[in-house]
Amino acid sequence: MWARFLSVLSLLWLAAAIYKGPVAWAAPLEDPAPVPTRVEIGSAPVGVLYSPATSRSLGWRWEWEWSGCANALKALGVEYEVLSPEQLGEWNGQVLILANTRNMSQESLQTIRSKEIKILATYMASYRSESNTPWEGNNFALGDRLGVRFQSWIGFGERARSLKVDQREIPLGRGQAMLVESLEGARILGQWPGGEAAIVEGPGGIYVGEDLFCPENSDSKPVLEELARLLNRLQPGLARMPTRMSLSKLPDPPASRLAKSGRTVRVGLERLQREAVLRAPERLVVNGSDKLKFHRWLPGTSVEVSGEPYLEVLRLQKNGTYQWRAYRGTLNIAEDGTLLNILDFEEYLAGVVPGEVPAYYPEESLKAMAVVARTYGLSHLGRHQGYDVCDTVHCQVYNGLGQEAAPTSQAVAATAGEILSFEGQPAKAFFHAVCGGHTAASTEAWPNGAEAPPYLTGIDDELYCSESGRYRWQEEYSARELTEKMRAALKLSKPDEFVGLSSFSELRVSERSRSGRVKALEIISPEATYRVEGDSIRWLFSGGKIGTAGLQSTFFELERSGDRYLFKGGGWGHGVGLCQQGSAGRAKAGQTYDAILSHYYPHTALLSGVTTTQARR
Repeated sequence: MWARFLSVLSLLWLAAAIYKGPVAWAAPLEDPAPVPTRVEIGSAPVGVLYSPATSRSLGWRWEWEWSGCANALKALGVEYEVLSPEQLGEWNGQVLILANTRNMSQESLQTIRSKEIKILATYMASYRSESNTPWEGNNFALGDRLGVRFQSWIGFGERARSLKVDQREIPLGRGQAMLVESLEGARILGQWPGGEAAIVEGPGGIYVGEDLFCPENSDSKPVLEELARLLNRLQPGLARMPTRMSLSKLPDPPASRLAKSGRTVRVGLERLQREAVLRAPERLVVNGSDKLKFHRWLPGTSVEVSGEPYLEVLRLQKNGTYQWRAYRGTLNIAEDGTLLNILDFEEYLAGVVPGEVPAYYPEESLKAMAVVARTYGLSHLGRHQGYDVCDTVHCQVYNGLGQEAAPTSQAVAATAGEILSFEGQPAKAFFHAVCGGHTAASTEAWPNGAEAPPYLTGIDDELYCSESGRYRWQEEYSARELTEKMRAALKLSKPDEFVGLSSFSELRVSERSRSGRVKALEIISPEATYRVEGDSIRWLFSGGKIGTAGLQSTFFELERSGDRYLFKGGGWGHGVGLCQQGSAGRAKAGQTYDAILSHYYPHTALLSGVTTTQARR
């Protein structure tokens, strides 16, 4: 405990050292505030809703993030009380904080709606029901009160690394956020770097697309100042401006023991842009020698470092925000910040599976995903020069030990060495989130690729996929928005054909595939007519870059009203191979993981005891 406390002091000292503005310390640092606990109901002006359902869904990570709320409110001098869902009705305050309160019951929602209060909601607040099912329409349940409608999720990258509020730019730590559309009458108070709405004020409160209360953000004085402004906007005089940074404990994630496969994998991580703090809870080894407490990495230096039972990496921002990550194995950091995580392949999978599918999914669907991730990973080793796989959707999403969860680690262990094979070789085990009712043939998503193997020709899956909130969706854009997005995408994806896109007169679906997806979309402009095919259509909406910002799928109908374009679609992802939502539905219905795999990959065989070396032959 003391070692972890010292590590946070070190982190704050380093952050203060690189912060370009003045840092005022009104009092010496003191012990971190405890995690908020339930108290007798009184009349504190601020209530913080604790959600056991969110804790069950998201686990230790949410508990740590939510605990940062105590430190933030203490630093802001806010009088508050923590409310259980049962106590909510007795509370008589003015402002309710939903700090990433993802799962909520209908009773809690009704109670909130019956009160004349203001809400400060962050990140995924009210995004799922108490039983973890989506609300009808897949929007935030309190979206009308907050003035927002859900659009998409940002999982990583620069798109959520800072907030623009008035003339201030506020760097953030995590790089995760929810993209929303502001409803009519709502006011946009802050934006993401790309111009999308980040802070929205609706008729009943304020919504922030990132969790400003989580320690990675709220340990920063500028973020605390912004929280004070938002709270005072809801209730004048509620919060004081902070005189110092906040102080939170680092998390203590569980680290399951996993059997080793005997093969290491080199994972290319996001490059370090500036200095970072490296530490380990028990033992830190730097360039082969033990080091006490932590190591400060600076650009221009190279280092090999490992830790027991794991290694922590804190990427520091100039305003005191930081991103916390934890990794098994060894990290090699080059002088330019290039970052490689070298670890056993099964340990790598433990960090992949929960990054690709929710850990609260049924056990058999998690096992199916573990086999798919192992097969996909083995067949895609060596995709990059200098390392085997990256940590993004280009390979498989990998966030290290900090993303791990007991259910997904158990699924990896229970299927150790098992892969899908076809004609003696690892199958092309593609997967996606939601198929929308029918999976796609591989040639539908990638028309210029190889002929679809017999296990990737598309199958009906409507019965089990339909529980997903993304089973059906709508997205609406103006002609100006679409022109800007498509211009950037075409310039990147068709550099030899692109001659300009000042505007467009028509978007025409010229061909559909057997599963009903748009196979070809034509963009008719004054300069030229551009034809975009297959999965590339999705990336017209993300500037041509593959990621979470594209159109949810190519399974859509297009409607036009004046200069507004409405996309009514279904599913999320390219639609090829295993449907993760459908797999969860089949597991709930009692199907075993081998039966699930047989459904999504017919004509394949499940092989056990396969080493990574054998799989690559």
